[in-house]
Amino acid sequence: MREEDLRSLMFGDYMNPDAEPEERVYDEVKSLEEMYKIVEQCLEEYNNTHKNRMNLVIFRSAGNVQKERG
Repeated sequence: MREEDLRSLMFGDYMNPDAEPEERVYDEVKSLEEMYKIVEQCLEEYNNTHKNRMNLVIFRSAGNVQKERG
């Protein structure tokens, strides 16, 4: 494993957004594309159910390309 690989590791408990809080598993995010899809789905659901909309910019580091939902 390279040092660069270690810097790319991401962990979270949000990859299964339908899980109950006690069932959430803090695990490695293995697919950024899948994470982006989940975040976008959660954001859309939030914005559909709250008066104040939220916009997010998701990026891995300041030097990488950003994925923005506008």
